[in-house]
Amino acid sequence: MSSRPHLEQKAAALIAERDRRAQFFAEELFADPAWDILLDLTLAALQQRRVTVSNLCIGAHVPQTTALRWIKMMADEGLLERQDDRLDARRKFVALAPATLKKMLAYLESIDQKTGCAG
Repeated sequence: MSSRPHLEQKAAALIAERDRRAQFFAEELFADPAWDILLDLTLAALQQRRVTVSNLCIGAHVPQTTALRWIKMMADEGLLERQDDRLDARRKFVALAPATLKKMLAYLESIDQKTGCAG
């Protein structure tokens, strides 16, 4: 369980809002895999969960090739870290780089719980 449940709730609410939006509009209209990747990995960090590349691709709501391209680009930029699975060489994990996690947590802290807007 997260030591910062209020941040976990905010991250989960942002993800839920994105999913709710998809009920009314085509996902392609709001395709932003970078933001979805950052949100998914932030929530995973708060929940102390590891995320596989394949699960992150699903969470990005874009074709797998697009998600993989974004994961690579974000890792090359130092935003993400890829980690090998010591038990299964075929599987890779992805996590936010420490500086990226710090920025995402600061962003979540800046969101007003009542309005959902950054203050």
